[in-house]
Amino acid sequence: MSVDRQHRDLLMAAVDRYLNDELTAFAFDDAIFEIRDQTDDETVKRVVDELSCFYDDCDDHKVVLDRISWDYVQRLRLLLKSDAVLELSKRHIWSLAQAVAALAIAGFLWAASKMGVGQQLLVVAIPFGVVSIALSKWRTHSFRAGCKWNVSLSPFNSVAQLLQTRRRVRDFRKQRYPLHLASRRIRGVGGEMVNALHIYPFWFMFSPIVLLTQLLPVTVKDFQVVP
Repeated sequence: MSVDRQHRDLLMAAVDRYLNDELTAFAFDDAIFEIRDQTDDETVKRVVDELSCFYDDCDDHKVVLDRISWDYVQRLRLLLKSDAVLELSKRHIWSLAQAVAALAIAGFLWAASKMGVGQQLLVVAIPFGVVSIALSKWRTHSFRAGCKWNVSLSPFNSVAQLLQTRRRVRDFRKQRYPLHLASRRIRGVGGEMVNALHIYPFWFMFSPIVLLTQLLPVTVKDFQVVP
C-alpha cells in the first residue's frame, strides 16, 4: 500500500489545528474529507473515517474529547507521523441480542394479529420500543466492556507494536490532555433532553422497524498496523 507523505502531513496539521481550537467541527470535517478525496493512501482514508467519530455533525463546536478519546487521537497522530500502514478487516458478532430482538418482533406480530392493522398498533408498539431502547443500551454496554484493552491501544495491536512505532518517529510529541476539556460539552443538559424528546417518541412508535435492524449482527472493525 502506498504512503502519501504530503497528505499525511496535511491531515496531521488539520488534526493539530482542531485540537488547538483553531478549527471548529464543521471546518474540520470539510478539511479532513477534502484531504481524503485527494489521496490514494488507504491509511489516510481510514484515519479520516476514525476522526469523523469525534465531533458532532449537527452543531458546530470546538473540540470536545474525554481523556480516552484524546489519547486515541494521539495514537492516530503517531500513525500519521510514521510510514506505517493501517490495514482494516471487519467481522460480524452474533449474540443473545439478536434472539431478544427476534422474540420482540414475534410478540409484536402476535399482538398485531389479535388487534388488526390500524392506528392502535402505534400504541401496541410503545412497550416494544422500551424493549428496543433497553436492547440498544445493553448491546452498547456489552461491546464496550469487551473492548477495554483494545481501547487503550487501538489502532495498535500490542504495547510492543506501539513502542516500536514510537521509537521510529523520534520527533513525535504526544500532546497532553487539556484539563479544561473535561468540563466542555457539545450541548448542555437541556439540549440533550430536547434531542431525546425528538428521538424517543419516534423510537416508540416505529419500534418494530428498529427491532428489525437489531436482528443484524454487530460489525466490529479490526485494525492491523504494518510497519
